[in-house]
Amino acid sequence: MMATKLLLIELTKLKRSQALLMTFLCPLSIVGLQFLMVLERGGRVVAEKGWISYWYGVTNLWYMLMLPLFVALITTLINATEHRSNGWRFMATMPVKRWQLFVVKAFISWLCIGFAVALMYLFASASILCLILIGYEATTPFSAPFVFDLPKVMLSIVPIVVIGHIVSWLFSSIVLPLVIGITMTVIAVTVANSTYWLYDPWTYHLAVTLFSYDDSSNLASIWGGVFGLTLLSVGATILNKRDIVD
Repeated sequence: MMATKLLLIELTKLKRSQALLMTFLCPLSIVGLQFLMVLERGGRVVAEKGWISYWYGVTNLWYMLMLPLFVALITTLINATEHRSNGWRFMATMPVKRWQLFVVKAFISWLCIGFAVALMYLFASASILCLILIGYEATTPFSAPFVFDLPKVMLSIVPIVVIGHIVSWLFSSIVLPLVIGITMTVIAVTVANSTYWLYDPWTYHLAVTLFSYDDSSNLASIWGGVFGLTLLSVGATILNKRDIVD
């Protein structure tokens, strides 16, 4: 019962942050960029290679560039509500344990990211329909091939969500999480096609979507879920007794 109340309280706090706005704008910006590129080129690529090329363009931009940065941004924004105005002290007066708050905030971050991924697919589908309505044609019919990757994506991103959550929980500055996100994104693009991808959590969602081969997709999602939940448990245990730096 207390966990449910805490979850509702934290969801209510989203109205005071920019997390919901960013959850809407980030996928919209990626799809909008791809849409404008197709318009600029007169739809030649779509006409030659079909709508699958449009999907590849959107998903490449989203998963290789935006998603890791979005994870860092969302986890920071959700914890920023507590870093401001002595929010941690207020939460300490409530009859909840620190580890419970830690887990609930991580869960909300994960939900926001999942919602953003779903919005990306929705916006991409809507933009393709708009292109069809204004006269753009492709050699293949409309389809949404990557939508079925969503459950695996949600499992694969658990580790980087937890890592971003831990960093933004401990430090109030938005700079550190974003620097980590940018750095690990660059490294992940390099490592994703190598045999060492399993050692880099920032490659798991790429293994599920863009660089999937053999059993890498299943392995990335399963290992991402297991490793992420283990990291969440360890983080909750350690940070339950550690002070937060404002």
